[in-house]
Amino acid sequence: MGNLIFKLKKIKGAYSAEIAARHNLREITAELGGTSRIDPRKSHLNIILEGANHSKLVALEAKELLSNGYKKKIRKDAILAIEAIFCPDIHFEGNLMGLFRNSLEWIRAYLKVPVLNAVIHFDEGIPHMHVVMLPLRNGKLTAKEICGYKAQQRAMIDDYFTKVANKYGIHKPIPIHLISSEQRINLTNNFLDTVIRFPEKLTEYRDALERVIQMNPLPLLNAIGIHPNIKGREEFVEIMTK
Repeated sequence: MGNLIFKLKKIKGAYSAEIAARHNLREITAELGGTSRIDPRKSHLNIILEGANHSKLVALEAKELLSNGYKKKIRKDAILAIEAIFCPDIHFEGNLMGLFRNSLEWIRAYLKVPVLNAVIHFDEGIPHMHVVMLPLRNGKLTAKEICGYKAQQRAMIDDYFTKVANKYGIHKPIPIHLISSEQRINLTNNFLDTVIRFPEKLTEYRDALERVIQMNPLPLLNAIGIHPNIKGREEFVEIMTK
């Protein structure tokens, strides 16, 4: 049993496929060690399910596919890569490799686009898979159509959980708007009671907690007396470009 995060995002930029592959193949030195979530001592455990083992080769394949399958001039603002992330939670005890392989085959069949790179990461807190794809279908380069709008995205998620995730005991998360205020209070109290009784669980579930807190850390920081001085985006850009 357990939950699973499934995300599909567009990656902007002329070198988007290469940049995504550099991260997935652990070629960015600045991301390794220190305060990073990546443990380079475990990076040898990562598995390439599909694609080349170097970002330059991934970019070359994307270029060849575009050259052969897209005959129009590519716009400067065109989206040249999309990426799917599949991340089961820490409670998942099933066939992890089976889940990832089936997830890869499902998204290939569902989106009907070329897969450039698929990598499973075991060097972070929770094993997860990145799948980088070229948004080229039937001679059209259209990430917007492939990723779809809200209704299409909901249908995609339903299809994934029905055909893949459910078979591994993973069920679609309950939408937050279906949980009443009273239920939220009770669930919050249950969580707090558990971590007070078993503080070691804070370490055990650190990755899951990080994802929740990162959505909006300010209320929690303010509640415990931490008031960060955060510069606005425009001021930050101005400082970095001086």
